[in-house]
Amino acid sequence: VDMTGLSMAVASLLDESTAAAEAMQMCFALKGKKGKKNKFFISQDVHPQTIGLLETRASSIGINIIVGDHSAVDFSTNDFCGAILQYPNTYGSIQSPGESYADFTSRAHDAGAMVIAAT
Repeated sequence: VDMTGLSMAVASLLDESTAAAEAMQMCFALKGKKGKKNKFFISQDVHPQTIGLLETRASSIGINIIVGDHSAVDFSTNDFCGAILQYPNTYGSIQSPGESYADFTSRAHDAGAMVIAAT
């Protein structure tokens, strides 16, 4: 039964940080293109424990982590396999200030990157 209508979806009983790391690894496996898309963007408003685990996992499998303002990330280099946003963010806001999550997601998808929503 297709419950999401998405080309790919995953459900996990793991804690949020571990589930986010699994999702990052899926992005890299699907979009990484054998090292050509080895960057992964993390919004600075993702929970700190999730950022920490993503950085740890990424270092062992060759993913270059970029943490910053989701409104300012430049996807034009076309070397991002994925990105993650927090909903609600670590401060309790539904969206972080700046660009809407919908517009961010469109920019990432236009560059061939996948987007994860940590909830």
